[in-house]
Amino acid sequence: AWLVESGAGTIRATNLVNAAGAWVDEIAVMAGVRPIGIEPRRRTVISIDASQGTDVSRWPFVKTVGKGFYILPEGSGRLLASPMDEGASAPCDAAPEEIDIADIAHRIEQTTDLEVRRIAHSWAGLRSFAPDELPVIGFATDAPGFFWCAGQGGSGFQTSPALSLAGEALFLRSDWLKELESAGIARETFSPARLGA
Repeated sequence: AWLVESGAGTIRATNLVNAAGAWVDEIAVMAGVRPIGIEPRRRTVISIDASQGTDVSRWPFVKTVGKGFYILPEGSGRLLASPMDEGASAPCDAAPEEIDIADIAHRIEQTTDLEVRRIAHSWAGLRSFAPDELPVIGFATDAPGFFWCAGQGGSGFQTSPALSLAGEALFLRSDWLKELESAGIARETFSPARLGA
């Protein structure tokens, strides 16, 4: 059984799900479980004003091929943009680096006819990657009841519906998903055992 101390007292559980994003390895160490080598990487996003009077709400999501940026509408008068950066970071409350903000503004102006006059807002978040850059979902081999849900990398929004179903099947030890099996994805694909955990 797992014992977790909280503000509401001690909680006892048979299983403990570690879905702490960039902090999963730190949580594992606190629980006495071998870490899996998750690497947090910083992603920067800026919000810029569109040209005065330009309604960008119906503009498409645009992403360059290779190193570049992506840009998409944020309401009718603003655009969101990111340099698709992957700056190595310790787990933290991420903040954008000035160089990354300047970099995305420069890329936009060099590649499009948009002019970045004002950055309305900027922020950063941490994306987490396993060493092989595949998600890690499943029970630890060295700690009964410790369930990993980590390493979604930069595809969390796109993969979360399928990964949540895969996680449910693995957590409940039920039948593997036929859709994943027919796509050639075995349950071992996500197993923490592949990383020695």
